[in-house]
Amino acid sequence: MSDVQLERSLNWHLAWPADNGPFQTPMVETICLALQKPMRDLNAREVRLLISQDIAREYAVPLALELLKSDPFVFGGIDRGDLLEACLRLEPVFWAINFRTFSQFREFLSGLRTIDRNINTRIEAFLKLEIEPPVRIRKLKKSKGRR
Repeated sequence: MSDVQLERSLNWHLAWPADNGPFQTPMVETICLALQKPMRDLNAREVRLLISQDIAREYAVPLALELLKSDPFVFGGIDRGDLLEACLRLEPVFWAINFRTFSQFREFLSGLRTIDRNINTRIEAFLKLEIEPPVRIRKLKKSKGRR
């Protein structure tokens, strides 16, 4: 998240306009208001909701990781540990696209064990994922041709 400005909103980062309502549901209102807040002010519930609704995940998951480092079982609005579970449910294609975040999350999980067998099983499955870093395409130097 080196190029991310935490004092800016997700709407700013994504170049999305603010939605000031009226909102169709309380969940839509929570999401729209979260998108307008400075990223550093987002709480675990808002981050979990963004991740579970597939909104701005490339920004929300690194925020989740920071929250999880403080408390791996932080309450994200449903149950204790639901933010961790939301991250563990992400599909491998997300992790392949966001390899740096995958590596950081994997490192975090490698030392985490709980008394909850279901979460431990999900952690073990995540640690077995074989995600490769993206291939970087080198720019070829233009040939000046033969003289």
